[in-house]
Amino acid sequence: MWITATFAGAGIGFVLGLTGMGGGALALPFLLWVLGLPPVTAVGTDLVFTTVTRLVGSIQHRRQKTVWLRPIFYLSLGSLPGAWLSSWWVLRMADPQWVEVIFPRLLGLTLSLVGLYILARSMGWMRARAEGRERWPSARAAWLIGFVGGLVVGATSVGGGVLISAAFLLWYHVPPAHLVGLDVLHGALLSGTAAIPYTLHNQVAWHVLPALWLGALPGVWLGARLVVHWPTQRLRALLGLIIVAAGVRLLWAAG
Repeated sequence: MWITATFAGAGIGFVLGLTGMGGGALALPFLLWVLGLPPVTAVGTDLVFTTVTRLVGSIQHRRQKTVWLRPIFYLSLGSLPGAWLSSWWVLRMADPQWVEVIFPRLLGLTLSLVGLYILARSMGWMRARAEGRERWPSARAAWLIGFVGGLVVGATSVGGGVLISAAFLLWYHVPPAHLVGLDVLHGALLSGTAAIPYTLHNQVAWHVLPALWLGALPGVWLGARLVVHWPTQRLRALLGLIIVAAGVRLLWAAG
């Protein structure tokens, strides 16, 4: 188990450091289908794993100045309460049919369509509107995007970071490397907040985390180092592809 988990962690960490996304979308299936953890325990374990991995990646992003703290602050004002609320809802009151089937299908369909649109724009298959200079969301818009993303992460551990990145790519003009850095650091705060209720309810498989981190921590560091060397259009295309993959995975898992 240790060897498998370490190699899986390395791949997950590298993708996370390079794109800011894929932590939940890649780690959760591994915890569910390879290690056989119960669904709620898998979500809690993934949130703890992702928190530490993202924190290591954010240190490197901060060193190379691909993190801007102001939008992270406004995102966090919405996302942290949203993640806390939905985590407690899942653990105490949620209808399993909604959490495991209906909600993942809706989210998966939305992410698939948004990801295809972003991918088509980045590949030149669709004409993008004139974007001009950098354009970040206002404080109010960032709060709203963060709150919705927080609700998603707390309920599923999957799709919240992807949803936030998709919103930034779809409606604003943000340099991809800075978007990755933002997603890595904000994702650490978000997943850490969502992980607290799962930890208090003993829904974390602590015994699998050391092996995952053994591969993930150097992987996320390497991915973060490489992000500034990737061409902008290729990185946008990769982000769009990961959003599509996350949406398809949610549709398939919920089916």
